Amino acid sequence: MNKMNPNLSGLDKLNACLNYIQDHVLVDLDGFHLSENLEEISHPESGCLEVLIQRENSKVTRYFIGDTLAISEMYKQAISNGKVIMYRIFGDE
Repeated sequence: MNKMNPNLSGLDKLNACLNYIQDHVLVDLDGFHLSENLEEISHPESGCLEVLIQRENSKVTRYFIGDTLAISEMYKQAISNGKVIMYRIFGDE
């Protein structure tokens, strides 16, 4: 994050931080923090992360693709998320 203007009030600094977070980190309904280098896709592709999630009334399969670091971070989130039933990286299948 860029250095903040020292003349900003405390509230303005807080709002600037919140705006930065909203612009760079998204949190979805399953509790995942989606980085800007990660994209959710509708069908599996080679190298994507598949995550099977147990929601209140259904099971949902989600697929994510991105750079190596983004997939690695998402994999770590899947491991520690209580809603996740199963996760795997798709290979050339």
